[in-house]
Amino acid sequence: MRKSFLLYFVVAALAVGTATGYVVRAAAVLVPGTYYIDLGRAIKGDPRLEAQFAMAMKPLQTRYQELKAEAKKLNTEKDQLAIMDPATAEYRSLSMHLKIREETVKGEQDLLMQAQRSIDDEFLFMASSSIHKAVEKLGAEKGYESIVVAPISLKAVPWDNPAQAMELLRQRSTYWIHPDRDVTDELIAILAQ
Repeated sequence: MRKSFLLYFVVAALAVGTATGYVVRAAAVLVPGTYYIDLGRAIKGDPRLEAQFAMAMKPLQTRYQELKAEAKKLNTEKDQLAIMDPATAEYRSLSMHLKIREETVKGEQDLLMQAQRSIDDEFLFMASSSIHKAVEKLGAEKGYESIVVAPISLKAVPWDNPAQAMELLRQRSTYWIHPDRDVTDELIAILAQ
C-alpha cells in the first residue's frame, strides 16, 4: 500500500510540474574517476590570459636581451684584456672595471629572475581564479567526480637514475593518470566563452 501511494505521489508531482510548466530536473549523474587539467596548457590555451602574461613579461624580456648583449660585449673586452700585459696600470684598471661590470650584470640578471618568478606567481594566482570558475562549471556540466591539476610532469620516472627519480617524485602528488582523463581542452573551450 505504501509503495503504491509513493508511486501515485511521484506521478502526480510530475503531472503537476508538466502542467504548470515547471521542469523536474534529475540530479546530476557523477562520472566516476579522477580527471585532470594541465594548468600551463590551460593558460596558454586562453588567448586573453596568454596576452596578459606576455604583456607583463615584455619589459623583463627586453631588459634580459640588453643584459645578454652587455655580457657578450664584456666577453669581447675580456678577450682584449687577455692579450694585454698584466703588469701595466691599464691592465689592472681595465680588469677591475670589467669585474665591476660583470658583477653588475650578474646581479641584475639575478634580480630579473626573481622578478620573473614574482610575475609568474602573481599571474598564476590571477589566472587561477578564472580557471577555478571554469573548472567548477565544467565539473557541473559534465558531472565529473573530481578534477585535479596535473602533476608538474607526467613523464616517466627515470628509475635508473635515483637522484632524478627522487627529484621528480618530490614534485608529484600523483604517480600517473590515464591520458584519456585529460579535460584541459574542454576547460579551454569554457575559458574561451
